[in-house]
Amino acid sequence: MNIDDYLNDLQNNLDDQLSRFGVSDQPQGNMFSTEETEEKKFCPKCGFRFQNEDAALAQHPEFEQQNQEAEEPLFVKNLENVQGDERDVILFSVGYGPDKDGHLSMNFGPLNQIGGERRLNVAVSRARYEMKVFSTLLPEQIDERRTQAEGVLGLKQFMRYAQQGALKSAPSINSSEDSSLIVQQIAEALLRKGYEVKTNVGSSALRVDLAIIDPLHKDHYTLGIVLDGANYYHLKTTCDREIVQPSVLQMLGWRLMHVWTIDWLSHPENVITEIVTKIK
Repeated sequence: MNIDDYLNDLQNNLDDQLSRFGVSDQPQGNMFSTEETEEKKFCPKCGFRFQNEDAALAQHPEFEQQNQEAEEPLFVKNLENVQGDERDVILFSVGYGPDKDGHLSMNFGPLNQIGGERRLNVAVSRARYEMKVFSTLLPEQIDERRTQAEGVLGLKQFMRYAQQGALKSAPSINSSEDSSLIVQQIAEALLRKGYEVKTNVGSSALRVDLAIIDPLHKDHYTLGIVLDGANYYHLKTTCDREIVQPSVLQMLGWRLMHVWTIDWLSHPENVITEIVTKIK
């Protein structure tokens, strides 16, 4: 369903739901001209043209008073200025895409900049209950080999999650390459407790050291465990390690627990007890 069809369906009960909505729009990439983008955002039935909320409501004046009186009025904002706003439902529009020859530029505007992952995290966490994502760009079209920008890599992970509707199981990485001895020790202890565990799940900066598989839903994880090992220190700053990475992983649906090496070396049985408690 495209955004016009969605808004047309919404028209039937818009009177009750107008105040629940916000629109978060990423800056347009190299696919659409301004005119084409505005045309794609115009809903002929409800009269909304999503360049901003004032212009949108001007197309349909009977909703303007209702919007002004609403406790939380409709908003239309881009990635740069959506911080601080929340709604029950957010329509998230991705304006990037390939050109007419199918070439995708890896220039994603503010997401390429330092701190772009924080801007993305703000944008994708504005919905209280539901977010609808509209995009012509598919996550697999974003080539991780062509960028090191955390914001762009986070966008790919977010779009993959939106596309699949769940976190998919990822294959384990060979322990001799990436898994520390402590990771393996914790994994073995959990296996003895009857839990199915995978190590080094994910990719890039979004790697989780251990993931406990949900026994009822084998393609889901009940808990992700992050250690202060190689994956942890691969991130350049404390902010990335303590704020950015956990925020992005939680945004993607992970329940996380941090295990410190010193705690495992001092009291491994207590660590396992805490993990089991967290799982339950």
